[in-house]
Order: sequence, then structure tokens, then C-alpha cells
Amino acid sequence: MHTLTTTVTKATVTYNTNHKTVQDALVQGQTDMKAQVNVEALQLLEVLARLRAGGI
Repeated sequence: MHTLTTTVTKATVTYNTNHKTVQDALVQGQTDMKAQVNVEALQLLEVLARLRAGGI
């Protein structure tokens, strides 16, 4: 396997500049994480149900 790489020539960085934007970003991150965990938990329950139905 060959990996091709290149040198970075430009990067744009943004960051929150006050307490409100920092807090808003943290709250949004927590909300996104909770939603992802819920989706993964439901997928796991589906897999377990299939295993039990199959007698495993």
C-alpha cells in the first residue's frame, strides 16, 4: 500500500473569542455527542436482539 501525501500550503483556523461563543460551542458539542451515543445504543440493541433471536 502506498500513501501519497502533500505539503500543507494553507490552513484556516477559527476559534471562539468570548465566553458566550465558547459555551454555545460546548453545549452544541454535548448535544451532538448525546445524539450519537443514542444512535449507537439503539444499533447495539438491534444487534443483541438479532443474536438472541438466532439463538446465539
